[in-house]
Order: sequence, then structure tokens, then C-alpha cells
Amino acid sequence: MNKKGFINIALVILVVVLAGVVVYFVLRKPEPNNQPLPLTNNQTPTTSSQTQAPTNIPTTSQAQSANETPATEKDITAQPAYLIAAYSKNEKNYIDVDYVEWLHGNASIQAQVEDGKCVSASECYDYPNGYKRNQNPLVRTFEVSPSASIVVNGEISAEINKLDNTQLPNPYGMNLSITFSKLKDAVSAMATFTTYTPPFKAPKAFVTIDVKSNVVTKISEPYQE
Repeated sequence: MNKKGFINIALVILVVVLAGVVVYFVLRKPEPNNQPLPLTNNQTPTTSSQTQAPTNIPTTSQAQSANETPATEKDITAQPAYLIAAYSKNEKNYIDVDYVEWLHGNASIQAQVEDGKCVSASECYDYPNGYKRNQNPLVRTFEVSPSASIVVNGEISAEINKLDNTQLPNPYGMNLSITFSKLKDAVSAMATFTTYTPPFKAPKAFVTIDVKSNVVTKISEPYQE
């Protein structure tokens, strides 16, 4: 074979090799780029676990609804309280009350000193009706049972006597058993305590209440000298 023939064969081989290289790079799939992109000033790096929202965490609305169930009061007997209001709504009866402490004797004296009512125990007065201490302005609303016992011996009984135009020598100590309707009328007509200032609500009377399953079963207004 002459020299020209070798040259032609070499050119053919070169063309075939170049064509193969071109086909390889055209058909070859690019490798995935796992390197993170450059961050801007306002970006923070994320991982694959951060980009997918977790499925076992409650949404904001779910968390709120779980916390919106009102707490139920414990059953109590003879809880001292200021009566704020008595009313009916949707064929049910309700009262609004503000719990207080009703202290007597040494407990009354100590509380008065702590509250700044007197400088020392020797200067405090042991009130016959007890010392009523209110450190929490929370007003609680309770449904009143239709069969609740309501007995009054103080401001409420006196107000009922005025409404009924009844003349009694001592309208404050009658052990007067009344209906809730009478209680509503009396509380609506009563003036508020002038010495009761914010942030507390202005009460109408001092009572004790029994509560069972979050419903008032007894309202008593104790006799106050």
C-alpha cells in the first residue's frame, strides 16, 4: 500500500473517533449537583429535613382550640364572695361573683397589717363580722340551679323589705328564703359599695355560695352586725 493510502485510512479513523466523542458527550446525562448554591445576605442554609413541613405538629388553630376549653371550678362549700350581679339568660339563671377571704381573729389581724390597714397588730381591730380580703379581681360567672337554696340576712333582705314595703324591726336578720327572681329584683335595685374601687368590680352584697359540678346549689347572705 502506498503512502497516500495510509493517510486516507488515518483520516477515516480520526473522523470516526471524533464522531464517537461528540456522540458520547451529547448523550451523556449530567451528574446532579449536590453543592449548595451561594447564599445571599438574607438567606440561611437549609437541609432536606428542614424543607419538608413536619406532619405530627398541630397547626396554630389546632393548638388554640385545644386551649380554649374552659376550666371547671372545684366543688366548694360556703365560699365567701362579693355578689356582683344576678340575671337570667336563655332560660337559665346566673350570678357573677368575686371570691374573697373571710378572716377572723388572729388571721384577720395579720392580714390587716399585711394589707397596710394598720401599722401593728396592737392597732388593728378584730371586726365582729370578720375581715374581708380581696387580692384577686377575677369575676366568676356561675349558673344557678333551679332548685338552689337562697337565704338572705343582710343587705339583700333589707332591699326586699323595701321593695315589698314591709316594715320590720330588724330587716337585716330574717333568714329570709327567696326565689331567684326575688334575688334579681333586689340586686338590680341595690346601690354598689361606694368604697369598692377599681380594679375590682363594685359588689352589691356579701354572700357565701356552694358550687357542685360548676353549678351554684346554695346562696347564703350571712347576718352582718
